[in-house]
Amino acid sequence: MAQGALTAAGAGEQVVPASELRAAHQQIRELQGLLGKKTLENEILREALERVTAPARDLVAGGRPVSAVAATLGVSRPHLSSRQRSAPRRRGRPPLPDAARATCASGCVTSQASIRR
Repeated sequence: MAQGALTAAGAGEQVVPASELRAAHQQIRELQGLLGKKTLENEILREALERVTAPARDLVAGGRPVSAVAATLGVSRPHLSSRQRSAPRRRGRPPLPDAARATCASGCVTSQASIRR
């Protein structure tokens, strides 16, 4: 035992009593258990919220005002409207149809080449 303390002191490490180490390990186990319980609770609450807001999103998708549905059901408006959008809005110019793209690709290349000369 004394040899281990000398080795730790010689290496510049802090020596911790075994009782403190056991107490720290016990606290870690308790905290891991609490984390597991809170994780399970969070999953249950998310599922419950999903079950409540699914009909609400159907009402909003059907044309009902988001604020009225949210106030009636007691849920937040951002939660209803954020899930309402299925795809992000496209920005910029819409793409050309395939036929126009093929025509433009051959015609635009030759016109660009003639401009550069």
